[in-house]
Amino acid sequence: MIVFITGAIGYIGGSLAVQLRSKGHTIRGLVRSLEKAEALAGLGIEPVPGNLDDEGLLRDEAGGPMR
Repeated sequence: MIVFITGAIGYIGGSLAVQLRSKGHTIRGLVRSLEKAEALAGLGIEPVPGNLDDEGLLRDEAGGPMR
């Protein structure tokens, strides 16, 4: 399953992302900075650059077709 998480770099979202990744799911996580993108990528989580104000991005990630 592909899972998009908006708080993937935070404590709760990060714990959830790592747990789901360990179970074989593909995780995509919203990040606002290059540093955070690198941190997520190091955990095997695909960074999605953007922020919570980017409606189009959030709509695409949450409701887009299965990849």
